[in-house]
Amino acid sequence: MHDPDTGEPLWAIENAHLDGVTALRHSHNGRFLVTGGQHGDVRLWEVRSRELISNLKEHTQRVTGLEIFGDDCQAISASRDRCILRWDLRNEVCLEDRVVGWGQLGWDLCFLLFVCAGYVYIGA
Repeated sequence: MHDPDTGEPLWAIENAHLDGVTALRHSHNGRFLVTGGQHGDVRLWEVRSRELISNLKEHTQRVTGLEIFGDDCQAISASRDRCILRWDLRNEVCLEDRVVGWGQLGWDLCFLLFVCAGYVYIGA
């Protein structure tokens, strides 16, 4: 995270992901950060301590999008592997997965995910 006025780094996690972070989402309560990486890892971090809480590995390629549900207990991740996964962050398990065909969302799967009233919306 950077200072909006100076651009100076305010907060960092060294080596959060091999080859860098490709997606990031802050929890609604401000206590957690969910990150996605180049190699398909989804990681949950405690903001205050910068401690890794869990490493969720189901994707086989770069994570391109993340969203956290309003209760901060579940998250959705999207990847270039054409999968959209729903995660239980408390129990550190994948609850559901969907494979999306190339024709449906395009080659790169660089799209926006957001959750509203329990529904997941996807935009290209």
